[in-house]
Amino acid sequence: MILLLGACSSDDTKPAGDVLDVTAEISDGMAVDLVESPEEVTADVLLETAAETAVEPTEQMFTFKAIGGASMGANGLRIHALNPELFDVSAALGGYLNPAYLHDMITRQMFGGFCDLATLEANIDQLNDPDVPELQCGPTPKISPWEFDIDFNHFKSDLSGGSFHRTFIFSAWESLFMAMGSLIYYNPDHPLLPPGVPVTWMDKNLALDNCGAPVAVGQPHNYNAEYNPEGAYNLVTFCDGNPPIEGGKDNPDYWDLVGDYDPDFEHTIPVAVALAVDINGNGKRDYHEPVVFNSMERFEDTGEDGCFDDEEDGEGGCAGGGNGDDPNGDNIAIPGNPLGTEGDGFRQEGEEYQDFGLDGVDGTGDFGEGDGEYSMNPNLESAIAKSPSAMFRQYTPEQLHRLTFLMDGGVRDSLHAATGTYPMAAILADLGEDVGFHDNYSGKPDAVHPTAKPIDFTTDAEKVDLSVDTIGKHYMVVYGSLDASQEEIDKGDGKHVGDGFQVVNRLAGLILTSLFRWPDMDWTPCTGGFGKLGSSSFYSPGLQNRYYYSYSLPPCYTSEEYLETTYPVVIFLPGQGTGADASTGAAVIFNMLSMGGMIPKFIMLAPEGQCCYLRSSENGRYCACKKNPDDSSIYDCVDPDCTGDHESCEILPIPKSELTEECNGGHFFSNHKCNRFGSVDNIDQMKYEDMMLEMVEHFDGQFRVKQPQVYQIKDLP
Repeated sequence: MILLLGACSSDDTKPAGDVLDVTAEISDGMAVDLVESPEEVTADVLLETAAETAVEPTEQMFTFKAIGGASMGANGLRIHALNPELFDVSAALGGYLNPAYLHDMITRQMFGGFCDLATLEANIDQLNDPDVPELQCGPTPKISPWEFDIDFNHFKSDLSGGSFHRTFIFSAWESLFMAMGSLIYYNPDHPLLPPGVPVTWMDKNLALDNCGAPVAVGQPHNYNAEYNPEGAYNLVTFCDGNPPIEGGKDNPDYWDLVGDYDPDFEHTIPVAVALAVDINGNGKRDYHEPVVFNSMERFEDTGEDGCFDDEEDGEGGCAGGGNGDDPNGDNIAIPGNPLGTEGDGFRQEGEEYQDFGLDGVDGTGDFGEGDGEYSMNPNLESAIAKSPSAMFRQYTPEQLHRLTFLMDGGVRDSLHAATGTYPMAAILADLGEDVGFHDNYSGKPDAVHPTAKPIDFTTDAEKVDLSVDTIGKHYMVVYGSLDASQEEIDKGDGKHVGDGFQVVNRLAGLILTSLFRWPDMDWTPCTGGFGKLGSSSFYSPGLQNRYYYSYSLPPCYTSEEYLETTYPVVIFLPGQGTGADASTGAAVIFNMLSMGGMIPKFIMLAPEGQCCYLRSSENGRYCACKKNPDDSSIYDCVDPDCTGDHESCEILPIPKSELTEECNGGHFFSNHKCNRFGSVDNIDQMKYEDMMLEMVEHFDGQFRVKQPQVYQIKDLP
């Protein structure tokens, strides 16, 4: 993929569109800390509140480092949120950083859409028939216009920077749960597997055996309030994956069909993260048999007012008699009320709950039952506590003042990134921060760069304005059009990656916003070449191994007159399946612009995103490997025990057939809870987040990196 990225400049005469077009009920259904009194806030009120509560320091510290990425790489914003002292700017481009929404999407949509237990039992002989009218109970209601109509038997599949089909989606959930622990079950004996499932179920080498002999889980692990309250049915493991489609990808309906579950196909991909309830007792999951989850104690999702719409009085109370569908205005709706608490899937203070434990059934003695407090899966609780949303709530006003967070998501992202990210931006606005909510990057009146037609920033270089006053200190961009033509959709409009304009401007947003807001930059034109692209490796204590990264040095970096010049660093984390060299390759376009003095010079850094490899013949582990340029069956791997400079390390040729990744293709830049085989023995060596922080420190010692410095506010651009 070639990225053509544009320049921009500051011009106080540019039109500044309506950067915030939402009406929000400010409460917090997505974060740990809760506000006490919901308040209806319009765009104008939010901006006025930001002005009233804004910190007005006389000086500001800059680290001259930015971090961000796309998809999996969006976890750069989470790393920033957990380490606010290391970076000035971060960007989550199409990422999944809101574990509260992830849990809600999985349980409400991805693993939902099944009929209630009584209906299923009444049709017990037809549970494997997709066409029974009485059993058509999905999909579940949307909370956003950017969500697709999906349920467990009907995923949304698409092609956008990768193939989003059933096999990939299950693999992605497993990858996330390897890093976070399971969000839908709590098993004190294993971070990912449901209780009662042996580790051998995760052994991909036993896939056919596992699929032919599902594991039956009985009492005490099979209780579930919704689908097995008496513990009468076993829960069973199951297999899934892409069904065969006649004609394959040449079939014009391929992407509409490949997301559907085919009950007549013998599936061969074990699903490690979920269990189904075996209502008809045949020892396997049938089409209409539901996937169950026990992740939190059951509660009345009334919102903080303690009552549902039919009891609301329109004044915040529960006396009844209110007018409209939501008299107290507390229903979650994205974008309209992104922090609404009624129907958000998480318990707030004031919502009644049953102290029956995670399975929701009284008397089973499971986790949390009878402890006198509301309980949820510790993995889920930990993920929320470490999420950007929670970190935003914990910052001091002084910390928030110097940080900038950029976020986006497409209206057609198969995994609903925009819906999950939008509440995170709303929390920043709730805290009094200046947040711009934009409709696309260009081509709309409320876009980051308002234009009549979609363009990339290069096309309109002299008019693009990324200043705080115009686009907001932080911003949230929902790109793509719900009214796009089929031709535009086929080109990627609003999808996980986006169309050509959206691809360009998403990356440009991180890089150019950072460069234009840093003081004391080198804008000097030069003719010393486009800069240098390279790759290297370093020894990571977090991985106990070598790890690769790629870099781009700016034009004239080695010219004699610039040998004392230092440069800011933009760290771009690649998405799953994208190499680091592809990420830094895009920097060539920026380097061309900086040669002409159109943008400041900078260094770009990109770590590899793939997992470490396990070698079958010697039980070895290699984290810095690349395909041999002359023989694709060979990987050239850096000696994992080498602690010196990259040039001093031995390169070991290893047959590709002997190497298996320890996780599913991407590590999400997170410290892992287990590997893809279910082993927890080596998690002290799977600290990919620690590796990232070590890489930042390593890079500072390798190149002329601009060091942190305090500036007077009056001297800032």
